[in-house]
Amino acid sequence: MTINMNCSPDVKKISVIIPTFNRIKYLTETIDNIFQQDYPIYELIIVDDFSNDATKKIINDLIIKRGDHTIRYFENEKSKGVSGARNTGLKYAKGEFIAFQDSDDFWVPDKLQRQIAIFQTYPEIDAVVTESAFFGNCEENYGNSSYKKQLFGDKYWIHAGNHVYLSKKETFLFLLDKGCPFRVQSLIFRKRCLKKVDFFDEKMVYLEDSAFLLKFFITGKVVNIGIKLTKIRRHEGNTDNIIDSAGKHEGDVQLIHNIYRYYKKNIVEKNVLIMEKLDKILSNSYIRYSTEAFRSGKYAEAKRNLKFALEIKLSIKSLIRYFLLSVIPGSILNAIRKKLK
Repeated sequence: MTINMNCSPDVKKISVIIPTFNRIKYLTETIDNIFQQDYPIYELIIVDDFSNDATKKIINDLIIKRGDHTIRYFENEKSKGVSGARNTGLKYAKGEFIAFQDSDDFWVPDKLQRQIAIFQTYPEIDAVVTESAFFGNCEENYGNSSYKKQLFGDKYWIHAGNHVYLSKKETFLFLLDKGCPFRVQSLIFRKRCLKKVDFFDEKMVYLEDSAFLLKFFITGKVVNIGIKLTKIRRHEGNTDNIIDSAGKHEGDVQLIHNIYRYYKKNIVEKNVLIMEKLDKILSNSYIRYSTEAFRSGKYAEAKRNLKFALEIKLSIKSLIRYFLLSVIPGSILNAIRKKLK
């Protein structure tokens, strides 16, 4: 089926949500970029997560300057983190479709137009994502050629035209296990889908966007436009440049737990093979977390995470590691750890 990227029999109402915290350095650029979209913006919701810079004044001045009601500004009474700020935006959004943008990133001018064209061609689709390009001070190249070859192979996607891919049932398992390259800034979805995917998990401080995205792949139908229509700014203030290795491993476990619980709760007819795969992915995430704890000299934490891994899926290798951590004195473990460095 050929998709006409310019088709627009009726204009859809799109709510764009921007969470921000002390990002006035980039925010006005991002807002200008949003209003340069080829597709009209119904409302731009800016959620200020209790900033202490000039964000409020700058946005209020901008609202007065524009002289319309397109921009809506909300301020959290206390800092709730990026997930809490996005959830505030979701509560106030009035559009039929919702898109997220971060306060320091950009979109290619025809991004929203291309995505809306997908919804018009495929009425059954719940969400559309795009690939992302990265720019700025910190390089990022997500996934090697082998990863990308697997990701875009026939096992996980149905090729539905030039640069258009429809997700299959098990796509989320690959993304959960190997890493999700899609960014929430690239996402646009039907607001009605919130009943299925729920809001962002505010307890998560890392990979919370991946958790939100992956739920669409589980309960809905997702299209990927395999073109880099989203531009992610890399700088020292990005979460993955601030959080340490242990925090990343903890976030990885939280992500997999989040999806694990969601699948068990929301899928009535559970696939046995998928459940087995989820068990394996969750167990392996605890093993990786245990390894990180061991390398940091946190032996009790390493043992605890191995215990969680074994409760989910029995592994002889993990069982031996757990036994050794239980009987070997800390002084000897220290010596072993130093030898392994």
